[in-house]
Amino acid sequence: MYKKIIYPALCALFLTLGIFGVIHYNPVNSIVKQNVLPVNAVDLNLNCGSSYLIEETTGKVLYAQNELEKLKPASMTKMMGLLLACEKIDQNKIHLDDRVIVSLDASKMGGSQVFLEPNEQISVNDLLKSICISSANDAMYALGEYVGTTMEHFIQMMNQKAKEIKLENTNFVNVTGFDDDQHYTCAKDMATIAQKLLKYKEIILPYTRLYESYIRENTENPFWLVNTNKLVRFYEGLDGLKTGYTSQSGFCLTATALRNDVRLISVIMKAPTSESRNEMTKSLLDYGFSKVKAKTLYHANDKITAIKMKHAKKEKIDLYLKNDVKVIIDQSLENPKIETKIQLLGNLQAPIKKDTIVGHLIVEVDNDTYTFDLIVKENVQKLKFKELFIDFLKDILA
Repeated sequence: MYKKIIYPALCALFLTLGIFGVIHYNPVNSIVKQNVLPVNAVDLNLNCGSSYLIEETTGKVLYAQNELEKLKPASMTKMMGLLLACEKIDQNKIHLDDRVIVSLDASKMGGSQVFLEPNEQISVNDLLKSICISSANDAMYALGEYVGTTMEHFIQMMNQKAKEIKLENTNFVNVTGFDDDQHYTCAKDMATIAQKLLKYKEIILPYTRLYESYIRENTENPFWLVNTNKLVRFYEGLDGLKTGYTSQSGFCLTATALRNDVRLISVIMKAPTSESRNEMTKSLLDYGFSKVKAKTLYHANDKITAIKMKHAKKEKIDLYLKNDVKVIIDQSLENPKIETKIQLLGNLQAPIKKDTIVGHLIVEVDNDTYTFDLIVKENVQKLKFKELFIDFLKDILA
């Protein structure tokens, strides 16, 4: 009689208190007990207005010279326009095979151009080629109008994005980079734009790495393009991003190169010649690659831990990495200090669908913190009420 009264009462009480909670198990962290020394830049004696070098994944600064000075960016401006276009492509709001009708204003752009005609229909793909390879002003204007509906709105979008990504010394008044006292940026801000643009590597790099190509292929008027960034042909691993030149800006280049899983971003502004700009870019990148290296700790789909989740059909749920775990460390250190910990999302409970992100692997290397997604590789099913009740009784009677 005692059990008949007490057990149902206990059941009701525990159900009221929320027996569907989740128990989180924190696995032991993997720690190597050495310190990572910060990367210290040296004076590379670069003869330019400003320079800047970062590692792309972390944004770690490897070199800086007058990086906050406001200077004219010339055609490096187009990186911001390309960023906005890549976002729209990634969101499926515009497509590479879309046909863009060239406006009269676009066709009248001077400077570098591919000689677009008013009312000509040209693909987004060909516009991106023209911008990335030949730095075509008419193509950038046409793409800006297509993405932003009007040029005025597109320039507003550029400045809004600048605020969103926290550019402190940047203001745009045109899409081409034509000289204007109100059109300026700095080397640090250019590197930030490049870093954001490289989130869309699959979209942008196939264009920027081309040394030559054609637009209007298979037509009566094919047009040959040759890259203004000669280093894509002559520097190992270099595959972008954007050159610039006007009489006031001098010679500029925001470059990116990948070697041994390390991707760097360099910026040179206001160099005296195109040759010196290229040599300084090579010096920056050579220096960066000598200072840092990549280390892969885990691979995508590696099992990291298991958590116990009450009232799920399986007692323990395995957690896996969604992507490779790669970190950047000082080249001179054999055993850097690397700490990892797991953070689970709050209120985890069954049911959970396969491939759902349920937490993160946090990796700390020196002052850099990396976050990697943890997922479940199979559906986590919830116990039915009858199964839950039996499970509860087993706990009580054990």
